[in-house]
Amino acid sequence: MATPKKLSYHIQKTLVLAFPIMLSQLSHMLIGLSDTFLVGHLGSVPLAGVALGNSIFSLVLVGALGLTFSLTPLVAKADGENNEADAVGYLKNAILLFTLIGIVAVGLGYGVAYNLDVFQQKEEVVAQTIIFLGPFMASLLPIMVYQAFKQFIEGLGYTKPAMIINLSSAVLNIGLAVCFINGYLGFPKLGVLGIGLAGLIDRTLMMLTMIVYTLSRKEFRKYTSKLSSTAYSWSYSMSLLKMGLPISIQMVMEIACFAAGGILVGTYGAIPLAAHQVALSMAAATYMAASGIGTAASIRIGNYLGQKNYVELRNAGIVSIWLTIAFMTITSLMFVIFRNMLPGLFSDDSQVIEIAAGLLIFAAVFQISDGIQACTQGCLRGIQDVTMPTIIVTISYWVLGIPVGYLLSQVTSWSFYSIWVGLCSGLFFASTLLVIRFLKISKYEYLKARFESENPSSFTVGH
Repeated sequence: MATPKKLSYHIQKTLVLAFPIMLSQLSHMLIGLSDTFLVGHLGSVPLAGVALGNSIFSLVLVGALGLTFSLTPLVAKADGENNEADAVGYLKNAILLFTLIGIVAVGLGYGVAYNLDVFQQKEEVVAQTIIFLGPFMASLLPIMVYQAFKQFIEGLGYTKPAMIINLSSAVLNIGLAVCFINGYLGFPKLGVLGIGLAGLIDRTLMMLTMIVYTLSRKEFRKYTSKLSSTAYSWSYSMSLLKMGLPISIQMVMEIACFAAGGILVGTYGAIPLAAHQVALSMAAATYMAASGIGTAASIRIGNYLGQKNYVELRNAGIVSIWLTIAFMTITSLMFVIFRNMLPGLFSDDSQVIEIAAGLLIFAAVFQISDGIQACTQGCLRGIQDVTMPTIIVTISYWVLGIPVGYLLSQVTSWSFYSIWVGLCSGLFFASTLLVIRFLKISKYEYLKARFESENPSSFTVGH
C-alpha cells in the first residue's frame, strides 16, 4: 500500500479525473430521472411503457458502448508511451468502427421493440413503449460517433469537456422534454413521444459539439492534424474489437440482468413495474458515479501501464476501490433514511410509492457491491484484463442472480421482491471475485512478466 504522501497523491489525481466523469455520467442519469419524473405524472401505464423502452434501449446501448470503452485505456497506454502514431491510429479507426456499430445497434433495437409480444407484456404498456422508442432508438447513432471523440480525449486525460457538454445537454434535454410532453412554448403536445424526440435532438447536438471541440482545440492538433494522412488499419480496429468485445459482453450481461429483472417484475403488472423503474433509476444514478471512479482508474492505470510503472499502477487501483466503498456507503445510508420520501418525487400513485420505498431497501443493500464491481472492472480494463471479468460477471448474474430471483419468486410468497434478492446476490458475488482478480494480477511480478515481453529493452520501474 502507498505511503501517506502517495495515498493522498492517488486520491487527488483520481478525484481530479473522476469528478468530471461522475458529473458527466450523472447528467445522463439526470435525464433518465427527469424522464421518469415527467412521465410518472402522466400515469402508471406511460411510466411502465417508458420503463420497458428504457430497458430495451439500455441493453442495446450498453452493448454498443462497451465496444467504445476499449479506446480510452488503449489511448492512455499510447500516451504513457509517448506514441502519437498509435493514438491517432486508434482515433481514426474508432470513428469508422463505432459508426458502423451504431448503425447495426439501431437496427437491432428496432427489431426487439417491434417484437415485444414475445415477452408477454401488457398490450397497453407495449403500445407506449413503441411510441417512445420511435425517435429515441435513433439517438444511439450520434451517441456512438460522440463516443469516438469523447473516449479519445479522455484517454489523454481530458475529462472536463465531456462533463460540460453532457451537463449542458441534460439541461437542454429536460427543457425539450417538458415542452414536448406538455405542449409548452408552441411545441406540439406529444406525451411519451416527446421524451424520445427530445433525446434524439439533444444527442445529435452533443455529437456535433464534441466533434467541433476536438478538431478545433490546439492541445489535440498534433493528433487531429494527422487524421487525414493516417490510413485505416485493420490492426487498430482489431485491437479495439479484441478488447472492446469482452467489455461489451460484460456490460450486456449486467444490463440484461436488470432488464430481465424488469421483465420478470412486469409480469406482476404495471404498478410493480413502475415502482421497479423508480427504485432502479435512483440506484442507477449512484452506480454511474462509482463507474466514473472506475473510468478514472482505467485512465490512470492505462497510463502507468504505458510507463511500465507497475508499483503505482496497483496503488492507483486500490485507492480507487476504497474511494468507491466510501461513496457507496454514504448513498446506501441515504436510500435507507429517505426511502419513504424519494419515490414521491417520481410518482403520484400511492401504490407505486409504497412498493418503491420497499425496493429502495434492496437498492441500499447492493449499493456497495454494485459500486465495487463497477470500479474494479475499470481497474482491470486499465491493465487490459477483460476476458476473465466477463466470465465472472456472466456467472454472477446469469448462473446466480436471475435464477435465484426467479426460483424464489416461484417457491416463496415474496413475489417481485424476490427478483431483487437475486440481484443482490449476483452483485455481491461479482464484486468479491473481481476484487480478488485485481489484487491477484496487479502484483508487480505478474505484470512485469506479462508486459515486459512486449518490449524488454524499455522496461523500467517507476516510484
